[in-house]
Amino acid sequence: MNLIQRHIDQICDNGHPQLRKAAYSLGGYVGAGYIDLNRAIDFINDAITHNAYLTQKALTYKKTAKTMINKGLLTPLYL
Repeated sequence: MNLIQRHIDQICDNGHPQLRKAAYSLGGYVGAGYIDLNRAIDFINDAITHNAYLTQKALTYKKTAKTMINKGLLTPLYL
């Protein structure tokens, strides 16, 4: 999750494409069984809340993140 956190921390403009990628990857880790779905959603919501750029439209970004996590579930990512 450190990789996902770093990716989100670096977002300072054009948030949706970058957030979609990070959330999709996080969903892949959920699909592989490395992290619980609820924990992943809480994690990314917290990361969005603490990012200065993403906070501007936090509800929209949180909805996007949840959608992409669910899509990522279908393509598990194994380390």
